[in-house]
Amino acid sequence: MRDRRPPMLVLWGKNDPFFTVAGAEAYRRDNTGATVVLLDGGHFAIEEHSGTIAEAMRALADRVKAQAAAS
Repeated sequence: MRDRRPPMLVLWGKNDPFFTVAGAEAYRRDNTGATVVLLDGGHFAIEEHSGTIAEAMRALADRVKAQAAAS
């Protein structure tokens, strides 16, 4: 991850009592190109923010496709 820096999307519930924000930030440290999104939610952020998460995933997929087409 550190060497290759693949496209990465990290969606994180900032109020999760088990997986803290520091854990999300560690991804950004290891992959400086990572997109880290802190959602206003807890451990089950996907259930609380499914629309936002789906949009972010589509945006990442579109960006990866565009980069692949350009190379």
